Amino acid sequence: MENWGKKASRAKVPKVEIPEQSLKHANVGDFTVNPSTGKVSKMKGGGHGQTNIDFLKENGFEVNIEKTYPNGVRTGNVPHHKTPSKRTGTGQSWFPENWTGKDIETAGQQIASQPNFSSAKNGEVIFGDYNGVRVGVIKTDGKIGTIFPDGTKQP
Repeated sequence: MENWGKKASRAKVPKVEIPEQSLKHANVGDFTVNPSTGKVSKMKGGGHGQTNIDFLKENGFEVNIEKTYPNGVRTGNVPHHKTPSKRTGTGQSWFPENWTGKDIETAGQQIASQPNFSSAKNGEVIFGDYNGVRVGVIKTDGKIGTIFPDGTKQP
């Protein structure tokens, strides 16, 4: 009976919907496009999935993985990133290579279902663990704006 009670109380937590654009931002990333050529010119944000690394390489961009945590989270840099702190060192973080877009989405939903997400202010980061990975979620307009692995601390 106790287990049933726990499941029932957990079921009351509304599933946090993640906008499609936020999922794309978190997994593949956002890029600037050269208006005269129509080609991708710089990475400008997000991009925490293996899909990002694959996309960058397919488009001829350099990706440097400087550190891999025991749980598979990787940190490094993208020299053609619009944000200076992500061009060198370990300013960019990626989920483990075997994580899919669905894994990233599920992790984001789990972190956002924590009580501290609903009371968080816009722009605030909420952290939690999902499948052995410390995951951050940034609240944007009351919803999940992005999902990323913590590049500075992992379990």
